[in-house]
Amino acid sequence: MSVCRPVARCLLSTSAANPSSAALRIAPHRIRCFATTPRSNDTKRPKQLDPAKSFRPYTEEEKAALKAYYTPEQIAAIEAAEAAIAPRDLEKQTKVRTDPWRVTYPDDFTTIDPLLDFQPKPEVTSAPSLYLKTDEEWYSETAQKLQDPRTTEELFAQVQRSKSLPAHVKENALKLKKHIGTQKETAVRVMLGKLIPNKTTPKVQSEQDHEELAFTKRLGLDPDDPLWLVGGKGKELMLDESASALAPEIPKFDDPRVRWPTSDEDDPAAAAMKQVSLVTGYSLQELRQLKTKILSNHRVVNQTRMGKIQSIYCLSIAGNGKGLLGIGEGKSAEGSEAARMSTMAAIRNMKPIPRYEDRTIYGEVKGKVGAAEVTLSSRPPGFGIRCQHLIYEMCRAAGISDLAARVTRSRNPMNVAKATYEALMSQRLPEDIARARGKKLVDLRKVYYAGHVH
Repeated sequence: MSVCRPVARCLLSTSAANPSSAALRIAPHRIRCFATTPRSNDTKRPKQLDPAKSFRPYTEEEKAALKAYYTPEQIAAIEAAEAAIAPRDLEKQTKVRTDPWRVTYPDDFTTIDPLLDFQPKPEVTSAPSLYLKTDEEWYSETAQKLQDPRTTEELFAQVQRSKSLPAHVKENALKLKKHIGTQKETAVRVMLGKLIPNKTTPKVQSEQDHEELAFTKRLGLDPDDPLWLVGGKGKELMLDESASALAPEIPKFDDPRVRWPTSDEDDPAAAAMKQVSLVTGYSLQELRQLKTKILSNHRVVNQTRMGKIQSIYCLSIAGNGKGLLGIGEGKSAEGSEAARMSTMAAIRNMKPIPRYEDRTIYGEVKGKVGAAEVTLSSRPPGFGIRCQHLIYEMCRAAGISDLAARVTRSRNPMNVAKATYEALMSQRLPEDIARARGKKLVDLRKVYYAGHVH
């Protein structure tokens, strides 16, 4: 007995008065619920890297290739940083990611990914010909083009070929080519028209004229108006999509199987599987390996003026067991068709679920749909999935092995499944919280134990 313990407390304690009271303690009540088998001690470790193969020194060819991307100062910094890190530490603390949304390595980030990166906007170069003309300039240019339909380039070519003009006049006139595409082009055309009068000869249309006429018609402009004949630099500006303020066209699938159902009448399940494979991008083998489950199945009735129309309603889930989970609904007159519709909808709706250490969730989250309220809590390794059967099936499909859940108020199966999915998707990641607070997050267990925390 410790001398620091008060004497009065020792004399008045229940154990001192009744030594056998410790043996009469009632064991706490154990809740009977679903639970997975605790993990054994021989859990598989993450795949380690071989330092002799993965962290070998650079060869002369690799150093020459690095010089094409980095400056000598950057290469020296890279070599100093690699020399400061021991290969033994990299061997222990490095893990190979196998999740489907990992970044493709090695990647020097020199190219722009159309899906992951933001597309840079092209710089708009200010052209001298792009300006708002006044009414007087527009009317004078219209009248001049109607009187002389020759282009400015044709006028300069006729001046250069002319034999009647003096040499100094030709030289001064050809110096005015720099004003093509500017506000002074109209005045230059008037002066050149006086030097070379217009001869009313029928113009033979070339292939370029036919292309400009067809391009003008495609834009919806009037081809009879000489002002709307788009060609040259105007055509290049029209064809440049980066300089356009219009949104790009919606892509169209050339594969008719994406827009129309397949003609596989013998096996509708196989036809639906092929359709989902084309839409989602998963192969048929990957779709067959997914974990699917029907959580709710009951009959519904729709009252119309023609009477009561009965149908079967199904709610299904789908997941790959590695962080993907989807929920889908289907309704049809046949039970098998409703189950197939809900399963395919669940596969199409699969989304990544955040998982801590690939086994539990981040903290405690809540979800509410209708009158059903669900509370999910993270648990340590080996705890299992202790919750009702609906949440248990969803956790197994998503690859969650340690979780505790509580459903309050309504126990409606449809609302409970939807509330659970909403709660799983509403997790707040520690990285996002740290970034919002302007802090840097470091997991000490991953640093000191190389992520081996199971």
